Amino acid sequence: MAQAFSDVYSNAKHLRCDIHMKDNVKRKLNQLGITGDVASEVMSDIFGKKIDGGKEGGLVDCTSSEEFDSALITATQKWINIHQKGKDFVNYFVKEKADVIRDTARADIRSMCGLGYPTKAYTQNANECMSRLIKAQETSSFSRKEAALLPYIERIRREIVRQQEDQFLSVLGRGPYQLTDEFFFLEVDEQKFYSMSDVQK
Repeated sequence: MAQAFSDVYSNAKHLRCDIHMKDNVKRKLNQLGITGDVASEVMSDIFGKKIDGGKEGGLVDCTSSEEFDSALITATQKWINIHQKGKDFVNYFVKEKADVIRDTARADIRSMCGLGYPTKAYTQNANECMSRLIKAQETSSFSRKEAALLPYIERIRREIVRQQEDQFLSVLGRGPYQLTDEFFFLEVDEQKFYSMSDVQK
């Protein structure tokens, strides 16, 4: 899918989910029997770690391909000697993860995608939450096996409309949600709202 999106949206940046990336690396470390402090050190080398209110950078905090490649050489030389299965992990990481991080998870790429600097983590939680909501709408007459693209698009449209209606109702002090203190200034009396002109609304 990433290649297809790149073909259509040639200027778009493709990001990988931080949570899934970390889970994949942790799983491989466990499979190789690399655990405890050694595993934590490897994870910190890749994803950085929090220290004294700040962060000590890892490979994902590099801001160019050149910086990443240099840091990768240093890290892999260290990992080979850090554990008896260190070489196996290095082979896995170089083959499966290094290019992915270099191309989709570097700090400069995440920053260009609006995640600030220092960059915030990118996750697919929102996407997966929407997917769960859409799948929850499935009925016995429309099984996942029979699912097609257009019905799913229609479900996404209905879900967006539902969320917009809930947001609108919260402004009127109705519905399942309430405005937070930060947005309480948007609240409008329902009777007053319906007496407003389109411009005022």
